[in-house]
Amino acid sequence: MINLHGSDANVTIETLRSAFLPNLIASGKDFPMLIANPICNKKRGGWNIDILNKMLDDILDDFSVDEDRIYLTGYSMGGYGTWDWVFNDP
Repeated sequence: MINLHGSDANVTIETLRSAFLPNLIASGKDFPMLIANPICNKKRGGWNIDILNKMLDDILDDFSVDEDRIYLTGYSMGGYGTWDWVFNDP
């Protein structure tokens, strides 16, 4: 699963941990999947589809992933990022 966070110009690894899904994981919730939580620099205009595609390519190269079961989710700005990614590069 790829989880795109919402709008915040100051997102860091530390602040991302308090977001909904990473917080669930940190509190012990078990998910039977690999979860990627990339960080977006909002100052650069939001989610970049080329960078997300490169990240996905790297994940597929480095991990055993069923390509028919890749899930994309996001909230707020991340929700817009999911729509942009799916519509521009399905």
